[in-house]
Amino acid sequence: MSSEVTALLRTLRRLAVVTAPLWTLWLVTVVTAMLRTLRTFNRHYGCSSENVVQNSTSNN
Repeated sequence: MSSEVTALLRTLRRLAVVTAPLWTLWLVTVVTAMLRTLRTFNRHYGCSSENVVQNSTSNN
């Protein structure tokens, strides 16, 4: 029983070591894409307080 658990843990550890660079690359890619999307969103729909004030005064 314990030898099977040890073998399983060893296999999982080896799998984690092999896939760690891929997970890191995936995480960096996702974070970069999110930041780029937020920057683009802010550029198009400027979320600054000045724009909010201008929009509220122009609507009235």
